[in-house]
Amino acid sequence: MRRGHTASEHWVLTARHNDGPVPPAVLEKWRGYKRMSARSRTRFKLAESVAIVGAAAVPVAAAANLHSWIIAALGSIVLVATGMRTIWDVHASWIEQARVLYSMEREISLFAVNAAPYDGVGAVQLLVTTVENLTGEELSRWATRRAGLEAQLSQRTRPPAES
Repeated sequence: MRRGHTASEHWVLTARHNDGPVPPAVLEKWRGYKRMSARSRTRFKLAESVAIVGAAAVPVAAAANLHSWIIAALGSIVLVATGMRTIWDVHASWIEQARVLYSMEREISLFAVNAAPYDGVGAVQLLVTTVENLTGEELSRWATRRAGLEAQLSQRTRPPAES
């Protein structure tokens, strides 16, 4: 999508196959991934920006001999932004959601021009199945990443075992 255009103007929404539209289930998945990818991108950029600006402000505040509570607050902001980035897993989510989104667009593009494998009978069913597989695989990868992050976080917060 070019800058300045809304999702309602995207070519995917008007793509056709043998004079029929892209299946509604596919369009809904595409819209959902478009929203999720944009949200993850925004969260990632926000968390990164806060962490970078906050980290850069700490030595400036120290050099300016500002009160220690200001320096501590800046350091805390950096810590919170970094922690939120980790908890939300925003970078990996953004990359994965964008990958699935572009894969969907590729499949819809092939579907729209009757290219293989969408050049025969059952093209609609094949497109729906392919998009469902793409999104299902992404969900599985997300769950695996999430479980790994939760395990790491619980290890960090778990009290040491008594010997």
